[in-house]
Amino acid sequence: MNKYKLTIGAFAIIRNEAGEILLCHRNDLMKWNFPGGGMEQGESPWDAVVREVKEETGLDVKVLRLISVYSKTINEDICFDFECEIIGGKLIITDEADKSEYFFVDNLPSNILLRHRVGIEDFIKNEKNVILKKKVKRFNWDESARRTLRLYKKAARERAKKEREKRKKMKRRRKRKK
Repeated sequence: MNKYKLTIGAFAIIRNEAGEILLCHRNDLMKWNFPGGGMEQGESPWDAVVREVKEETGLDVKVLRLISVYSKTINEDICFDFECEIIGGKLIITDEADKSEYFFVDNLPSNILLRHRVGIEDFIKNEKNVILKKKVKRFNWDESARRTLRLYKKAARERAKKEREKRKKMKRRRKRKK
C-alpha cells in the first residue's frame, strides 16, 4: 500500500465594493496569492480559510460559498477556494505577508501564483457552480511560471530524498536487530 501525505489548502477570494480582489504578497515565495493556507488537523476547510485570512491579513471574514476545488496530483495537494465577505478587522502586515492589496482583474500583478490566476479566471467565468479541476493545465510559461514550477519540482525532489533516507535508516535498523 502506498502511503503519502496529502496537503489541504483553503483560500479566500475577497472582493471590495469596487470589485477588486484582495491578494497578499508572500514573504517566502515573493509572489502574490489569495489569503489562505494549510488546513490544520481537526479543522474544516471553511474554518481553515477564516483562520488563515485572519492570520495573514488581520481581517475577519465569513464564508459565502465554495467556488472551486483543485486537485494538484503532482504535489499531492487539494485546494479549496471560497468566496468570503469581510465582517470586521483591518488590513495589517504579518510575518507571512508583507503587503495586502486589492487588484482589478485586468490589472493583476505579473508575479501572482499561477493557480490563483486560474482561480480568478474560473471565479469570473462561473459564479453559480462549484468548479472541480484535477490540475491546472493553462500555464503561461513566462519566467514567473518557470520559477514556480522549479520550486515545486525542487520541493518534490527534497520530499523524495527524505523518504529514501528514511527507508535506508529503517532498513539498517532491521539489519541490526537480526
